[in-house]
Amino acid sequence: MLRIASLVLICTLWLNSYAIAPDKVVVDSLIRLLQRGENDSIRWNANQQFLAIVEKYLKSDSAVNTCPDFAPNIACVQSPDNKWRLLTWLVPSYDGDHYGFYGFLQKLNDKSGSNQYWPLSDSTAFIKKPESEKLSCDRWFGATYYEVIAKKKKGKSYYSLLGWKGSSRQVTQKVIDVLSFDGEKPRFGYPMFKKERVFRSRIIFSFNATASMSLRYESSKRMIVFDHLFVSSPGKGGPVDFSQSGPDGSYDGYKFRAGRWQWVADVKMKQKRTRK
Repeated sequence: MLRIASLVLICTLWLNSYAIAPDKVVVDSLIRLLQRGENDSIRWNANQQFLAIVEKYLKSDSAVNTCPDFAPNIACVQSPDNKWRLLTWLVPSYDGDHYGFYGFLQKLNDKSGSNQYWPLSDSTAFIKKPESEKLSCDRWFGATYYEVIAKKKKGKSYYSLLGWKGSSRQVTQKVIDVLSFDGEKPRFGYPMFKKERVFRSRIIFSFNATASMSLRYESSKRMIVFDHLFVSSPGKGGPVDFSQSGPDGSYDGYKFRAGRWQWVADVKMKQKRTRK
C-alpha cells in the first residue's frame, strides 16, 4: 500500500507541473495497476489517475495531430479525413467477469480550429436497447475501436467504427457503431444497418470468449465482412446462450448501398495460401 500511495503522490505532482510529456515510469506503473491490481479499488484509483494524465495530454497543442505513444494500452483511431480521433482503453475487473471502457473523443472545431475533446462515459449497464438507441459521449456503449470507415449520406459524413467489447469470462462481443456530428455535437448510433426490413443503429456480435471472430473492412469489396456465428437454439422462450456461439467457417457482410449498410449473406472469401 505504501508503494501505491507513493505512486499517487508522484502522479499528483506531475499533474500539477507544466511538463508536456508524461513520465513513462508513472504511466507504466498505472497501466500495470489498472490492468492487474490486486482488487477493483486499486484498479479504479489507478485508472482515475491515468484518465487525468490523458486529459492533460489532450489539452496540449502537441496532441492535436498525433496519437499518444506513451501509453500502449490506448487504442487510437483517426478519421480518414483527419477531423477527429478516438482514444479508448479497458479496465478488467479483478474477477475477470466485467470490463469497464474509457476514453476520449478529440476534434478540431470546424469554425474556430480550436482543440476540443469529450470524455467517454461507458453506460452499457443502463442501455436497454443498444442496437436501436442513439447515444452521446456521456452515455456511450463502451468499446475499444480498431478501424474506421467513412461514408457520406446526403453530403453528411458518417463514420462506422469497428470495435472489441469484452463482456464476461464466458462471452466476448464485437461491435459496429456509427459516429456522426450534429454541428459540433458528437452522436453515436444511426439506423444505417439494414437486414431485410429491420434497421439497426449499431450491430453487436456475441460469441464464446475462447473463440476468435473476424470483423474487418474489405476495401476491394467495399464491404464490412465478418464471420457468421452459429447460435445454439434456446428452449421455448429461453434466452440465447452466447457462450455456445462461434464462427462456423462462412462469412456475411454489410455492403454500402444507397446511403445504408445492407446485409449480404454468404460472402465468398478467398483463402490465403500457406507456404509449406
